[in-house]
Order: sequence, then C-alpha cells, then structure tokens
Amino acid sequence: DGDPRFELMQAQVASAREDTRDVAAHAGRALEQARALGEPGLAAEAGVHLGIARTTLGDLAGAEAALKQARADYARVGNPHGEAWVDQNLGNVWMQSDPTRARESYQRALTGYQAIGDHAGEAKAYSDLGIMLWSGGDRDGAEAAVRKALALRRETADLAGQAWALTALGTILGDESASDEVERDYREAIALDERSGTRSHRAFTLGLYADQRRLRGHLDEAASLCAQARDGYRAIDDGDGVASARFQCALTALDRGDLDTARGGIDDAAAAGAQFKDAVLAFNAEL
Repeated sequence: DGDPRFELMQAQVASAREDTRDVAAHAGRALEQARALGEPGLAAEAGVHLGIARTTLGDLAGAEAALKQARADYARVGNPHGEAWVDQNLGNVWMQSDPTRARESYQRALTGYQAIGDHAGEAKAYSDLGIMLWSGGDRDGAEAAVRKALALRRETADLAGQAWALTALGTILGDESASDEVERDYREAIALDERSGTRSHRAFTLGLYADQRRLRGHLDEAASLCAQARDGYRAIDDGDGVASARFQCALTALDRGDLDTARGGIDDAAAAGAQFKDAVLAFNAEL
C-alpha cells in the first residue's frame, strides 16, 4: 500500500490492454506516491507514463508539463536513458504543433540512445522521425528512417516494432503504387501483430491492406478485410478506429456500386471526424 512501483506495474498492465485512461490514473497515483516518498527516479518514470497517456488523450499541455518535470528528475539522478526517453516523447507532443522543435527533440533522443548503446531506443527514435518526416512531405527521409527502425527491430527481435515498421514502409511505398511489395509488407505486419497480440495496430494494418486490395480490384476480399478491421477496433472500444474502418468499407461499397451503403459510411465518418477531432478522417469524408 502506497508503493509507487505497484502503481507503475498497474500502468504497464493497462498499457498492454490499451486502456489509456487507466494508464493515466495509475501513473498519476504513482507520481504522487513517489513524490511523497522522495523518490525522484520513480517519480520520473511515473511522469513519463503520465505524459504518454496525456498525449494519447489529447491533453498536450498536461503531457508537456509532466514530461519536462520527468526530464528534470532523470537529470537529477543521472539517468541518460530516461532523459532520452523523455526527449523522444516530447517530440511526440510537439510533432503537430512545432515540427522543428519535435525534430530537434527526436535527434536528442537518438543521440542519447546511441551514446548508451540502446538499440531498442534508437529504433523508437527512428520510428518517430519517420512519422514526422512523412507528415512534413519528406518521403525519402521517412523511408530511410523507417528502414533503419526495421533493421533495429529485427536485431532486437521486437515483433510489434517490426510490424509497425513494415506497415509504415508499406504505406510509404503505397503512395506510389499498389505493388506486390506493399501487400507483402502489410501481410507480414498483420502476421507479426497476431503473434505479438497487438490488437490496435493489427486493426489499423488490416484497414490499409483492405484499401490495397480494393485498389487492385479484389472487392470481396477488401470488404472482408475492412470488416475484420472494424471488428478489431470494436473489440478495444476504439470509436475513431471503427469509423475509419467503416470509411474504408464505404469506399469498397462505392466501387461495387452500392451507393446507399457508401453514403451511410461516409456520413458516419464525417460525424466521427468531428466527434474525435480526427482532421484526416473528416477531410477524407468531405473529399
């Protein structure tokens, strides 16, 4: 009772269950308990988990505050790995609002991980750099970063990380053509997600693979895949994901000439985009 390590373990269990609100609750309690005990190292760890959860929940100001305090605590106890971990997650906070600041933070994280020989940390930093470069329109830079992340994930036998990198690589390559290589990347990512039990990412990749099959004219298979993606998001209570999958199903229905189903799915996507503040989904629905 009152031991922050127990709450931190609870936060990790909640993270594995993809229950972000529960992560935030346990991390917040761990932070309070660590402060009461005068344990800056545990407070720093709790602060990072809290910052990550707040980022996911859209509380960017709260996330930034928690992470900056965590970085100060890690510096106080002399933990360079912790400082790099914070820099990586601060980059996530700033990715949309201040890309220059985000890139600088990712670079600091990458340098920190490399200095201590943490290949898993390097892979995370390269992954985040890839996302930022892709969002900023640097397709070649994004591909190079993702390929480095994939190589490191394979070296460290990180199945979920490999799946993420393969999906990202497929998406980058798929911007040019719906090629066999893109489909192989998606299929391998889905198989790796099944082995690792990463449900959210599996649903995400199923949706992308469904769209690839649609583009190549395999409409029955595309409809089945997007339905699997929709059901996968429902299983983890991800309303935004369900709407995104329904939008993919609507595009397949449109290609098949089923206009009523297509219109219903697109209208639902537009409403969900507003509800969940998902600008990409809302834009695609309008398009």
